[in-house]
Amino acid sequence: MTANVQIINALLSHTLKTKDDLSRVKRKLARDFGIGIVTNNWLLARYREGVAEGTIMKAPLLERLLVKRPIRTLSGVAPITLATKPFPCPGRCVYCPTDVRMPKSYLASQPAAARALRLKFDPYKQVQSRLETLYANGHTPEKCDLRILGGTWSSYPKLYQTWFVKEMYRGLNEFGDNSKFKVKNLRAQQTINETATHRCIGLSIETRPDWITMDEIKRFRKFGVTKVELGVQHLDRGVMDLIKRDHYKEDVVHATRLLKDAGFKVAYHIMPNLPGSTPEMDIAMGKEIFADDGLRPDQLKIYPCVVLEKAALFEWYKRGDYKTYDDETLTDIIAEMKRIVPPYVRIERVYRDVPSNDIVDGSRHINFRELVQKRMRENGWKCHCIRCREVKDQEKFQISNFKFQMFIDTYSASDGVEYFISYESPDRKILYAFIRLRLQSKNKRRQLSTIKNIPLIRELHTYGQLVPITDTETRATQHKGLGKRLLAQVEEIAKSAGYDTIAVISGVGVRGYYAKRGYSLDEKWGYMVKKLKT
Repeated sequence: MTANVQIINALLSHTLKTKDDLSRVKRKLARDFGIGIVTNNWLLARYREGVAEGTIMKAPLLERLLVKRPIRTLSGVAPITLATKPFPCPGRCVYCPTDVRMPKSYLASQPAAARALRLKFDPYKQVQSRLETLYANGHTPEKCDLRILGGTWSSYPKLYQTWFVKEMYRGLNEFGDNSKFKVKNLRAQQTINETATHRCIGLSIETRPDWITMDEIKRFRKFGVTKVELGVQHLDRGVMDLIKRDHYKEDVVHATRLLKDAGFKVAYHIMPNLPGSTPEMDIAMGKEIFADDGLRPDQLKIYPCVVLEKAALFEWYKRGDYKTYDDETLTDIIAEMKRIVPPYVRIERVYRDVPSNDIVDGSRHINFRELVQKRMRENGWKCHCIRCREVKDQEKFQISNFKFQMFIDTYSASDGVEYFISYESPDRKILYAFIRLRLQSKNKRRQLSTIKNIPLIRELHTYGQLVPITDTETRATQHKGLGKRLLAQVEEIAKSAGYDTIAVISGVGVRGYYAKRGYSLDEKWGYMVKKLKT
């Protein structure tokens, strides 16, 4: 027996329930073996080697304790962010920084952007580098949620877009495989990814509302896009004119309707603290987003405006024409926004990860979400958004020990009816899984041929620690049949409404999941479609 195996077996001989237990035993092992305190990464690597060789028994709890930054996969997927190379931006927004080395609106000091710059914005290398990091930190990133950032995606050259997405899929397909796939085109890489070890279960891009057209939607589907992030920023016309945004609320309403009718998840980026706005106007904007059924996004990113030296707004600041809110005011605004968010929405961010050294004026708190949560507790408020309720590390026992029930919420949105169906704890404080079903608006001119006037599943998600595709580890909510139950529920709703067909907008890497449940691939636009039995 090698020394490495002895160390791991000695570790496994102790009862380990918490990170503190692990630290205590690591110190003891250092004394017993006469070595320095070993890192979690080293232990995890040796443990996995032993499991693969059959010399060490599999111990899921130990794996969890050894994982670095488990929050990365607690939402059930491994996030991978890519950045495009710099291109001219059609916008002229005063708050947006211009760094000639970077895609518009991003700084070289931001983590994902810095990684992209180091790798010369090569999408293949960005994917592979991120996978290497996730594995090194103990994650098993087989279900990957990819996000392409960088200015206005829709304005980029079409050939570049196709190449970028194709190389992204190739990066997933070839990770850990020395035999490179001899295929050149995007469709072939997508087909490989359907059964690859590292699958794209979701793909999002960011763009402007005024660039959303039916032709653009068709391109999104060819790429396998499942979510579109819209730079809304504000709804007040005067504010939008002042910041030179060059689009208005009606553009947002139009884009949202087109995207939802094609099945996409829709995320809004909004910016409190813009020039021309006030705290009262910002709070009113937050309320309007969910009161107006022409809006009602699925996700929200809140990016408070800050002054950056490489933005036109810096000159306004120097002249005394603009000053940001103080932290107390900003905290109050975002706390007010969070308390009115409906349970079908996920607030992704309340602050943008701009290094404090780059901020000339504005909040520099890297723990801004915690400040907002503290303010909400002080006021006796609760946030009911998905992120605040998803199961995460509250999962201490097997799913069978949980009391959970199905909730069905319906609401009108963008000329259609939306169903948000979820499995939650009875008090709705913990969310385990959910599905989004849309009964289409009747305007068939806005719809692709495959999905004209049929119900669309826009999202299916099971939360909890990411579990590998081939694993059925007992403590995780994933692979417990919750997704299958939710699918059955929406199919019944569709049949009861008089439909004989249903479709789902599926990430390329999830097509196999739906195929096993009677869905077949629409080759033209990439939806998974099923005929419902009467």
